[in-house]
Amino acid sequence: MSDINQSQCSPEGDKTPNLTDLFSENDNNSNSNRLDNIYLTWEQNENSSSNMNTSSANNSNNNNFNNFNIGNIINPQKKRRKYDPDCLRKKIKFLVLKYSLEFINYKIMKLLHKKNVVKKIVDKQTKTTNITFERQFMYKTLEEIFSAKISKKYTNIINPGKYNKNKITGLKSQKDLKNIFSIRFIECLNHFFGKNNLEELNGMKTIEEVHFKEEKYKDCVIYYAKNYEENVLRARPRNNN
Repeated sequence: MSDINQSQCSPEGDKTPNLTDLFSENDNNSNSNRLDNIYLTWEQNENSSSNMNTSSANNSNNNNFNNFNIGNIINPQKKRRKYDPDCLRKKIKFLVLKYSLEFINYKIMKLLHKKNVVKKIVDKQTKTTNITFERQFMYKTLEEIFSAKISKKYTNIINPGKYNKNKITGLKSQKDLKNIFSIRFIECLNHFFGKNNLEELNGMKTIEEVHFKEEKYKDCVIYYAKNYEENVLRARPRNNN
């Protein structure tokens, strides 16, 4: 990963000193310290939403720190949210599911005809970032995930809600395919991001082979992903009442 620089930042007071240096090129702190500080910021952002019952009149001092957005620091004009935890999770889920499906279909086509491939599913599971949902989703198997309703782009499919489910049931009878569908999302994620290797997924494209326009964004995605399970379990569900 390329260097991600950070300054020392504190929630104390009515401003966040040197936050614009968070991603500067001239800080001498180690990668570990820099990323730890970014994680602290993510945690503040992840948990601050549960305290949104207070009035806007109380949004001063500590709240100014809790509500700031890493994307705003990098580009205040565009106010990009892609560095926020929920957006990072969307990106991570999209990548893991995209390349795991690509790998599964590659194996299917080596053994069978292309008509047997598993089709893309609706993106509801990818876009949902509710923490309660995320805690359940990361332990789902690839069979459970890809058995969802297929994308609306497949207009000629008669039963889109059952298509993949029926297809996967048949594919599991293949010796070289049955184990892959029992892999859980978090296991697939850890393999994709190089945290823990799974023999069943050897040959699957990994994050190092995926091109990003911004290396620092890629670094943040990797860092968040390598702490994904801890991040999700640590985060507080939002109070929507």
